[in-house]
Order: sequence, then structure tokens, then C-alpha cells
Amino acid sequence: MELFSFCFSKPLLFYYLAVNLKIIHMAVFRKNDHCLNCDASLDHNINYCPSCGQKNTHNNVLLTTLLKDYFGEAFSLDSRFLKSFKPFFFKPGYLTDQFNAGKRVSFINPVRLYLAMSLFYFFVLSLALTRSFNLNEAVVLDEPSSKSVSVPLDSLRIVLDKEVGLDSLAQQLNVNLDSTTDVNTIKDYMDFLKDRKVSDQQVLDSLEMTSSAANLKLASQVRKIVRKDLDVFIPFLLQNVPIMMLLLLPIFALILKVLYLRGKVLYMRHLVHGLYLHSFAYLIYGIAALLLTYIALSEDFSGWISFGSFILVSVYTYVSFLTVYKQGWFKTFIKFALAGYIYSFFLLFFAVGEFIISFFLF
Repeated sequence: MELFSFCFSKPLLFYYLAVNLKIIHMAVFRKNDHCLNCDASLDHNINYCPSCGQKNTHNNVLLTTLLKDYFGEAFSLDSRFLKSFKPFFFKPGYLTDQFNAGKRVSFINPVRLYLAMSLFYFFVLSLALTRSFNLNEAVVLDEPSSKSVSVPLDSLRIVLDKEVGLDSLAQQLNVNLDSTTDVNTIKDYMDFLKDRKVSDQQVLDSLEMTSSAANLKLASQVRKIVRKDLDVFIPFLLQNVPIMMLLLLPIFALILKVLYLRGKVLYMRHLVHGLYLHSFAYLIYGIAALLLTYIALSEDFSGWISFGSFILVSVYTYVSFLTVYKQGWFKTFIKFALAGYIYSFFLLFFAVGEFIISFFLF
């Protein structure tokens, strides 16, 4: 009874004595008799490989292990990046296989690679959109004499066709409704939305919308965005996209888990695979965005760059599926197509949700 009371009154001292007396067995990493990274022979009492420094543990990675490996290496630069460079580009799925096989010290950590590539991509994307808005403003300011711009008029055509004949209207106005509309009309309405003397109710009346609470909130948010201009709203919208993509990663891994359920591959291994695939996609799309933004290209050539980057990422992903899951090319193609279709649905759903949330929080 006295020993029991002592254990609870002096827990740290008891723990120290218990460990030294081997009453409590300390947890160590005695899982293998060889290093999974360099295949060096290990004694069962060794926690770290003396050759490469990797922990002597099993090859079933946990989320805590993944994050701990990243934060332990976040500020270190060594030869692993150079060693990972070639297989990352030219051997789809190789880094995933090596990491899941336990070779985690030899190559760059997948979380570290993902964060670096996503930072690059979203930085380039923000530059591209900012440059695009600046160029649009420059065109309006530098060409005040230009009275018309090309805009889609499908919705306008439908409305006018119901009210008056398009032919008679075109004759009276002497304009080509298929190609142009007066930019001053759009500018005047934007000025109308920016006018603080105009109420939200007046905005709804101009659009012939009902005065519900949802419509009033919608009108208020639209006017707030118009007052601050899109070059303020777009960066606000983009700052939440990386979070959205990070939330999509576990869903992508879950899709892979379901598609390869019979293979009994651990969920965390699918997540590692997803990290490498997204990293490559961010890099390729980021380079494509740089080319489209800062190099003067024809419209046809710009389309080929966009299409080519999509094809490159798709082929890389398909080959990575073949390498990692080791199934036939036809079965892999079917699962690759299903994964892309399902993931595209979630991507669209999250994108719409992210836009709505950002719209009302702006």
C-alpha cells in the first residue's frame, strides 16, 4: 500500500527508477535486422542505422512519422534534392515506391516537396492574374477612343429578341450585335454599383430581382467587390485555394484506396503517392503559367501549351499508377480514368464551395 501511494505521489521519480530497473521496457525501434534504406546489417539493440542514419523501424509509415520527418528536415539542404531530381521527372512512381519501401533518408520528403511545389505554383498563378488585370486596365486607359470591345451577347440577344426584333433594332442603332457592345454602358453600370448613394434595393430593382434577404446580401457583396475591384478580390480568393487543395489530398488518397481496395495497400501509402503526383502537377502547370504570362505567344500556341501541360501531367500520372500498383495497362487505365473523373467532381465541388465562402467572407 505504501509503495502504491509512493508511485502516485512521485510519478517522475518512480518512472525513472522503473526504467533503470527494467520494470518498464522503454520503446525502441527494434523492428528489423537490416536497414530498409541501405540494407546494412543491424543489431537488434541499434535504433538508428550507423551507415545512413535512418531509424530502424518497420516500413508502415504513420502520419506522425511523415510530418515529423518533414519538420525535422524543413531547414536542411543536402544531396537528397539532387538525388531526387532525376527520378521525380523521368521515373513516375519511383519515389513513391522507394519511400513506401522504407528508403526515406535517401530522397526528399514528399511533404516537403509538395509544399515547395505548391508555393511555386500559387505564387506564379497570383503573378499571372495580377499581370492580366494590369494589362486590361492599361488597354482601357491607353485607348480612350476605343468605344467597343468584343463580349458574348447570347444573354442580351435572348432578352432583346423577346422585346423587339433584332433586325429592326440593328437598323435603328446601326451596330453589329454579333461582335460589339458599347463599353460605356458597362462602365456606367459599374459606376452605378460603386455609388454609395445607391441602395441595395435599387440594385435589385435594376436587375428586376425580388427583395429577399439572400438577394439583398448578394447585392451587398457584389457592390463591395466592385468598389474594391477584382484585383483585390482575386488575391483574396486565391489565398484560400492552397488550403482547399490540401483538404482534397486525403480525398484523392481515399479514391485510390477504394479503387485498389483488393490490393490491401495502406491508406498512408496512397497519400504519399498523391503528394508526389500533386507536386509534379504543380510544377508543370506553374511552368506553363509562366510561359503564358511573360512570353508573347500566339493564341494557337498558347492553347497548345495548356493542352500539352495537361497531357504531360496525365501521362505522368498514368505511368505512376503502373509503377506503384503494378497492374496491367488496361486495368490501370480504367482505374486512372475513374480516379480522374471522381477527383474532378470533388475538385469542382470544392472550387465552387471555396468561391462561395470567399465571396461572402470578403
